[in-house]
Amino acid sequence: MDALKFEPVAVMLRLSKSHNESVDVFTDTATGLFDTLATRCLSEKHALIGHIKGFATGPEESYLRVSATGDGRPADSQGHIRGAADAIFLALNILVFGISAERIRDLLSESIIDVELLGKSAISFVNRL
Repeated sequence: MDALKFEPVAVMLRLSKSHNESVDVFTDTATGLFDTLATRCLSEKHALIGHIKGFATGPEESYLRVSATGDGRPADSQGHIRGAADAIFLALNILVFGISAERIRDLLSESIIDVELLGKSAISFVNRL
């Protein structure tokens, strides 16, 4: 019964940028990643997104929260990273019904590659839970 499968995924990512890029690249990269991942998840048979959420903190008490549900709307972001951050750590919580945790991780890896090719930020896994 793959249609009822529910395996939550938690991942920590490191987003880094070149020193001369604006910190705005973090928001652009995160929302692009969430949109790409949501699209990939929904292309799987029997997939239903509960949520894809991420949270990062930055200098000067700044933060970035990103959320996607894949319901045809772009990923939503709140907050903004400020200051002289060259990297942030983005904690992801991914709840998708109908896809195994292993497959979600594969889709995330594919999405990271796509977003890195388009953007100005590098993305790497810190840990995979």
